Amino acid sequence: MYLAVAALVGAGLLGLREGSGAGTGAGVEVKDCLENPSRLTPEQREELGITRRLPPDIHTSLDALEHDGALAEVLGAGLVSDYVAMKRAEQTMLGGMGEEERR
Repeated sequence: MYLAVAALVGAGLLGLREGSGAGTGAGVEVKDCLENPSRLTPEQREELGITRRLPPDIHTSLDALEHDGALAEVLGAGLVSDYVAMKRAEQTMLGGMGEEERR
């Protein structure tokens, strides 16, 4: 929980440092999305300022985190490296288990 809060605060600080305050993202005005974003057309997403999708799985998420130099700078490169290594080891362990055992 503390790591998640630290990541949110760190991302917010990065946004302030880069000048992309609340309501903007990479120079695009971000608007409230009042429906399920996964059901929006590309045009609707663009109109709302939704320019990137979240990673589809944990492996892609870990790759993105590992290559996010700005967030690693805020959180500490060692912390990010250790977290990624631990989560990859966890995924390897879980991948070797049957469904019932994982539960």
